[in-house]
Amino acid sequence: MNRKISMLLITVMVLTVLTGCRDGGITGIGGKEYNGSTDLMKNVSVNMELTDEEMQDALSKDGNRKYCDFSMALFKAAMGDSFIQVCTSEDPGENESGSALEEPEEGNLLVSPLSVIYAMAMTANGAGGMTRCQLLMALTEGEFTGEAKCGTSSTGVGDIYDEYQDNLNDYLRAYMNLVNKNAEIDAQNIRDWYGSEGKGMQPPVLSIANSIWIKNDPKLTVNEDFLKTNGEYYNAGIRTADFDGNTLKAINAWIEDHTAGLIKDMLKEIPEKAIMYLINALAFEADWEETYDPDYQVHDGEFNGEKGIESVKYMTGQEYYYLEDELATGFIKPYLGGRYAFAALRPKDDVSLNEYILSLDGDHLYELLSQPIYHDVIATMPKFESKSSMKLVEAFKAMGVTDAFDVNMADFSKLGTYPENNIYIGNIFHDTYINVDERGTKAGAATIVEMLAEGAMAEEEPPKYVTLDRPFLYMIIDTDQHIPLFIGTIRDI
Repeated sequence: MNRKISMLLITVMVLTVLTGCRDGGITGIGGKEYNGSTDLMKNVSVNMELTDEEMQDALSKDGNRKYCDFSMALFKAAMGDSFIQVCTSEDPGENESGSALEEPEEGNLLVSPLSVIYAMAMTANGAGGMTRCQLLMALTEGEFTGEAKCGTSSTGVGDIYDEYQDNLNDYLRAYMNLVNKNAEIDAQNIRDWYGSEGKGMQPPVLSIANSIWIKNDPKLTVNEDFLKTNGEYYNAGIRTADFDGNTLKAINAWIEDHTAGLIKDMLKEIPEKAIMYLINALAFEADWEETYDPDYQVHDGEFNGEKGIESVKYMTGQEYYYLEDELATGFIKPYLGGRYAFAALRPKDDVSLNEYILSLDGDHLYELLSQPIYHDVIATMPKFESKSSMKLVEAFKAMGVTDAFDVNMADFSKLGTYPENNIYIGNIFHDTYINVDERGTKAGAATIVEMLAEGAMAEEEPPKYVTLDRPFLYMIIDTDQHIPLFIGTIRDI
């Protein structure tokens, strides 16, 4: 019996200022009324559609490799408070890779680089000078090294980052186009492949939604080019609001609507200093290509977690894509249609999970995902449920983004202005949830970024065996683009 697999993710970016609140109403975004709001984009036509040639051109500029660079850098940096701290050259405990291990906190980790990059890229469109350079270097290379020439905060133009920004916007717009196009293709493929037997089967669904909420404050001036760019490249809806209790309800309603109702009341409060929210909601839903039969493919076993041995339910099936490098083995288990898949990597017995993650970079991850070995694999994985809650400011600082969080150094002049105040990022929150069992997967995630303003086929061989019976790394991946939508670790069940 098939069951839907749901991956849900929200990224909310909050921009705030040190000013008082102003009473008033809400005007709206997104084609639906929220607490009496009016959609500012209701009568505005935004054409994001690209031709196949334009789409492939945007996706062929090393965009997938750069996205993998960002994904691994973000994941490692997100482990900073829990497992791995990316160090500067002055920090003690530095190893050859410039990183140092820390003692792990309790719990597992799950991050969605896809949601984070959409929200942060929208924000980068409002940045200037060194703030823009640091953000774009982190989003395209995984870190800002300070080596590339960068425009000053007074000019912010004429440097290499103009090309970086154009390429990033092109890539993310093209990927949204590709996702929408693939949904139509997958639906037709299921009809063609399965015929009458496919009646009732639903193709995989990956939806990406973006919105910008602006405080209804006469002192705040938002640049039209900033809104236009995010509308044209990210299909972001625009809403103005008073940032009061009604706004809180409206934002939470938008988030709930764009995550199939699985994430409710995500935003707890709106700070007095808030002037803008940039929100990304990502939802993934699919069936397993081959589900596990609970009568003979599910069994009891033991998981050798970091806290000790645990009794778990294992699921065993035959897969056809094997992963292996010097330090780990793994497999890919596809969802219906094969466009998306679950990938897992188990470090070898003499390698810890932290050591393995430290060995991975974007290029290596891309090579693994783009060149799996076609081979029978008897794959065993535990049923598991995991959730994470983290703040990503320190992660981005570890990736070289510092000015954006400094009230004195931040330059978001391309976003807008607020007299006698400076706009900067105050915090980034990221919450995630996933549940994997024999029928499928359900997952959710939330990210809040707070910005403040203040002053090959092989010969027939025996099958490979991969048993995820100790801490492992897993991903939900796009098998055509070879990129991770989610990256997570399981240390204990």
